[in-house]
Amino acid sequence: MAWFGEHGRRATPKGQLWNQLGAILAAQPDGGEQWLRKNLPAPVRLLWRWIGKPRYAAHRAKLTK
Repeated sequence: MAWFGEHGRRATPKGQLWNQLGAILAAQPDGGEQWLRKNLPAPVRLLWRWIGKPRYAAHRAKLTK
């Protein structure tokens, strides 16, 4: 199973990591909060809130225009 995660990280184009994480979280029933707590360390969760989430929201806004 770890192979899938590693492959996904390597296959994600540079600069798209936050968008990929946002898509994973958006697919979760609770918006990903439980997944975040289970799978990511606190510093990464903080980076998600400060950097990743706003970037993902901007990306989604561009797609819906």
